[in-house]
Amino acid sequence: MGLGPQLRKSRQGLIFAHSGKSFGYSNRFNAYADKADGMIVMTNGDSARPVVAELQNAINDHFAWDLSSPLLITPFNMSDTLRNDLIGEYVWEHDNTFKMRIVRKEDTFEIHNLVEGGKFKFIAEAQDSLVAISTGVKVQVETDERGKVTAIIWAQRHRLIKAG
Repeated sequence: MGLGPQLRKSRQGLIFAHSGKSFGYSNRFNAYADKADGMIVMTNGDSARPVVAELQNAINDHFAWDLSSPLLITPFNMSDTLRNDLIGEYVWEHDNTFKMRIVRKEDTFEIHNLVEGGKFKFIAEAQDSLVAISTGVKVQVETDERGKVTAIIWAQRHRLIKAG
């Protein structure tokens, strides 16, 4: 489930970015399109995204770039009913072999990628929204008219339907 290259404006110029993850590696590329400045981080680890994010922030601070900024998250006290209903397996609506599992850990959630490996730690930031602590990726929670969780939407792009 890969995303393509991204372009975004910053105070210092247009940023071209791309990242990826597959079995055994993670990477991130960020560069100013109009300058000769940028960074590439490549790892040989399935669970390296938090480390890559920290490296990006450190490189950003060292060179006084605005490629990234620290993530400030205000935790939200999601209802216990919804917290418990989020737990379970989810399948991508376009390919039911791509699966994720949500596990509750105290006041946080872990979302496990059951195909490529890796875990992502999330906290609730609203009644219908989770945010990854290390990357800032957002997950929207879809519910039916009774308030039961039916699906999650990963990064506003990928809808995973609750199994079972």
